[in-house]
Amino acid sequence: MKIKFIFPKGQSHNFWDLKFSAKLSGKKYSGIPLSLPTLAGLTPRDIDVEIIDENIEPIDFNDKVDLVGISYFTAFSNRAYEIADEFKNRGIKVVLGGIHASALHGEALKHADSVIIGEAEGSWNILLEDFRNKNLKSIYYKKDEIDIATSPIPRWDLVNLDYYNFFSIQATRGCPFDCEFCSVKSFFGKNFRFKPIDNVINEVRYLQNLNKKTGIVLADDNILISKQYTKELIKALIHLGVKHWWCQSSIDIANHDDILQLMSESGCTQIFIGLESVSQESLNSMNKGRTNKASDYLSAINKIHSYGISVFGSFILGGDGDSEDIFKKTVEFITEANIAFALIGILVPFPGTRLFERFKSENRLLHENWNLYNGETVCFKPKLMTAKTLQEGHRWVLEKLYSYEALSKRLDSLWKKGVLTKQGGIINKYLDLTKVFFALKGSISSIRDINRINFLLKSLYNPHNPRFFSILSAIDFHDVVLEYLNTIGNLNDKNYS
Repeated sequence: MKIKFIFPKGQSHNFWDLKFSAKLSGKKYSGIPLSLPTLAGLTPRDIDVEIIDENIEPIDFNDKVDLVGISYFTAFSNRAYEIADEFKNRGIKVVLGGIHASALHGEALKHADSVIIGEAEGSWNILLEDFRNKNLKSIYYKKDEIDIATSPIPRWDLVNLDYYNFFSIQATRGCPFDCEFCSVKSFFGKNFRFKPIDNVINEVRYLQNLNKKTGIVLADDNILISKQYTKELIKALIHLGVKHWWCQSSIDIANHDDILQLMSESGCTQIFIGLESVSQESLNSMNKGRTNKASDYLSAINKIHSYGISVFGSFILGGDGDSEDIFKKTVEFITEANIAFALIGILVPFPGTRLFERFKSENRLLHENWNLYNGETVCFKPKLMTAKTLQEGHRWVLEKLYSYEALSKRLDSLWKKGVLTKQGGIINKYLDLTKVFFALKGSISSIRDINRINFLLKSLYNPHNPRFFSILSAIDFHDVVLEYLNTIGNLNDKNYS
């Protein structure tokens, strides 16, 4: 018996493509979601399993396979359905899962034989047994939250680790907050669950044994759920010799100097924080105002930077509290706070969220073309501006923040503070062979882009010895934004009415 697990390729631009840094470092993509390696880990070893990431390689529809499993996000759903339909037309059973499939399982079932709702750990082995007995059901759903201590080590051995820049480890599930736009609680439930630290250690060791240079992302929605657990986890990472990792947290991590100190000592280079908006009215409209105080952002970010850790800020434009001045305020704040990298998206009412249900009841959804539910395209009627104004404002913000000049200004300020830098003497700063290699290869690959070459060389030989990934990530973000700006002009007025 053979199972093929597939992660489909999206049709929009992706801030996580990291094409330039991947190309320069010999990689092909940034990372692969945890869902497929975890499903493979749940599958009995007597079953032949293959994992296909369509971002890396094409799908062989002629391959002899008994069962296909596809996990996908909302913006990838149309492609997921195309893949599912193609396999079903060939008489192969298809299972769909993930957040979008769980939220709209009726839609998913039009393209699949079975849909797993929620966490797969509680249903996958039951589904496999039913498949063997030719008794596959339409819906598989385990009402009770699963004990993640029983979640298997993901089958990273089925993935070519040399293709990716980083890999995910999940130590906890759940989030203490209830933001209207977020689907975490509807998918994972309201309770917090923790893997035993020993389980996490085993997962990290497994990855390290497969690839010593593996970068690790803690995929937990909030590393700060339990302070004591977080401290034990970070100490374990120190003991394991993990050199480079990053995570997600709420902004109140700035209040915990002991944790920030441990993170700094352990090799944490970056924290992804959902700041979401510089408008308190907008934060309040998202049910984020209880935890996020925009007036405290600057001091909190400066505190995190003081430990040599970069803040990767997430911002959402178009909330019900946003008026047309939000664009200028967002650019001014990100510049003042020296947030080198910010994920700046348009608000998306994803299926499975309370926001989707509210906008639907208020007749504010413009369409249900899932390809455009990507954070780059307006798909709802904003409250305090037109949809077209929001689209153009988003474009303006990206243009202002991701020019090489703007990136250089923010990064240079951070590097001076010791954020995103490496220790080293004169040889490390100027004669490092890796640095020379990147300078030569990057210049050759950018031969037609003099601005890129200038930025690359100026940054590589910055006297503060910046980390390579911060330079390459800056070029990646610049490229993605440029590609997006060149494409978004193809949208016409029909998209906003």
